Amino acid sequence: MSDDELRIEVAKLCGWRYPKWNGSWMVAWREEHPHVTKEIPDYPNDLNAMYEVEKILVEVQKRKYANVLLNIIKPDEYYGEYDIIHATARQRAEAFIKTMKVE
Repeated sequence: MSDDELRIEVAKLCGWRYPKWNGSWMVAWREEHPHVTKEIPDYPNDLNAMYEVEKILVEVQKRKYANVLLNIIKPDEYYGEYDIIHATARQRAEAFIKTMKVE
């Protein structure tokens, strides 16, 4: 997936509605504020944005997410805590999408 596709998919899974380009920014609105359009965070390139996304996971989703993330980082190798701590925003976005699509 491209960065824009990842950004849109994560946004949808986080409750953003009708993401679209508005000039030079990707914008959408949230259910709680349907008349306020805001810029969608750059999930594939922003670790802080992905940290906020990870907060919405419930316990069972956290376990799935960690396993999916580790498989993305090193699919056929031994991995440790260091690897997951240093996962990129893009890797986290991919893992989040795969985790939520399984649900």
